[in-house]
Amino acid sequence: MDVAPAPLRQMPAEAPSPAPRLDTLHFNATKSCNLGCTFCYDKAVRGRTENLPLETVREVAADAAALGARRVILSGGEPLARSDWREVASAFAAHDMEVSLASNGTLFSAGAVAFLATLPKLSLSISMDGGPAVHDALRGQRGAHARTRAGLRRLHAAGLKFDINATIFSANLKEVTALTRIARDFDCTMRLSLLHPNGRGEHLEERALLTEEIMQLREYCHVLRKRAGLNIFVNLPPLLQYLDEIIPGRGVACGWAENFCGVLANGDVSICGVASDEPALVAGNVRQRRFRDIWRASPLFHYTRSLRTAELHGVCGRCPFNSVCGGACRLSAFREQEDFLAPYALCQHFYDAGYIPEHLLEDAPAGPPRVARPPAPQRLGGSLAGIPVRQA
Repeated sequence: MDVAPAPLRQMPAEAPSPAPRLDTLHFNATKSCNLGCTFCYDKAVRGRTENLPLETVREVAADAAALGARRVILSGGEPLARSDWREVASAFAAHDMEVSLASNGTLFSAGAVAFLATLPKLSLSISMDGGPAVHDALRGQRGAHARTRAGLRRLHAAGLKFDINATIFSANLKEVTALTRIARDFDCTMRLSLLHPNGRGEHLEERALLTEEIMQLREYCHVLRKRAGLNIFVNLPPLLQYLDEIIPGRGVACGWAENFCGVLANGDVSICGVASDEPALVAGNVRQRRFRDIWRASPLFHYTRSLRTAELHGVCGRCPFNSVCGGACRLSAFREQEDFLAPYALCQHFYDAGYIPEHLLEDAPAGPPRVARPPAPQRLGGSLAGIPVRQA
């Protein structure tokens, strides 16, 4: 019996070729982690977990390179918690891909740093959320801050550049000054990301920053950049940023299914590397099918590539930046409103509160808005299908 919802019954079993060129792959090397962060998007666990075999990792790396990928975001869990993480990184580096390692920084031994220094194309993003007491509490382990600082010193001594990423909410807003000193001491970029209540952070939604606090944080970073020359940013959509302070070197739209996707630690291929626990957003599994075939032929990706930011609702549909922003995080729209064309909640809130003047926005589109609510996931051609939005 055909039980697929009507929108999915209209989708072809196989997407037509050629698929767009892949640019960036978010690869979660493991679901294991040596810490227990309060807001972990992946709900990573302490202890051993089952990882993709190294042979499969090498196959994924080869497929990604053949599809045009220039970069892999190597994340987890904590990627260095995987015993063969060097071989995993080397699998992608062997195809001339930039390895962008996202780590908590506690496992950067002298040997680990020496290996990283051998990678020809490397970027590093280290998580830190405040001074010792607050950071250790949020990370669920005493001494985590000290070990991360030690790792930063080893990286710095080896001449390896890195960025620091902090998740900011009410529990650590006052720690921004401590983070500023770290950015100054190591001459690194500091990215302040607002809390997204995903994964283990779902229960922290009420502790997200207030509108006024976000504005104050944005102004704080603006002043430090202009007067002190520090590279410190709030990770906001361009509509809420100073135009010259949109994070350099980073696209404001991730490019779901157009030039970006994620491979989760269990082998699921998803629209995003942080979309764990969302079966409707899984396009297939590399244990069962080659990554290249999933990218090219997934009904889910075929559908996402048909959607346009011109269809976005609310302030996002009228935003002059939506062609480059793509409505910011569409995963958030899905999780919060079950509609991938819904406005990005933060921008809509700022608009509703009167912070965004009408003259900056385009005319509202005519006609009733289209709803892109994902149907119940059904197996189609060996993959699970859902409906996110793409960048126009």
